[in-house]
Amino acid sequence: MGMGGAWKSSLLHLIAGFETPQSGTIYFGDLPLKPSDPGERPLSILFQQHTLFDHLSIWNNVALGLRGTLRLSKAEEAVVQNALAHVGLKDCVQKNTQRELRG
Repeated sequence: MGMGGAWKSSLLHLIAGFETPQSGTIYFGDLPLKPSDPGERPLSILFQQHTLFDHLSIWNNVALGLRGTLRLSKAEEAVVQNALAHVGLKDCVQKNTQRELRG
């Protein structure tokens, strides 16, 4: 979070692999993110504007970053819960909304 023009989006683009740094190495934990396609990186990015799905819950929009089928393991469900808590959205999510698209 920060002011406009503080290079937040540029940093996210570098981490996601949409941009290539001119020098240096970006690490994800202990893993160096060498030049690779975004789909080959051990992370995902979900843009906040114009790419959220109105027909899905907040929980499902976040969960899509982990698994497109929304069939998450318990560990992956915990990752979604932690991510929502980290950005202050934990209380905005109704219990079990993650199961909306499951048969």
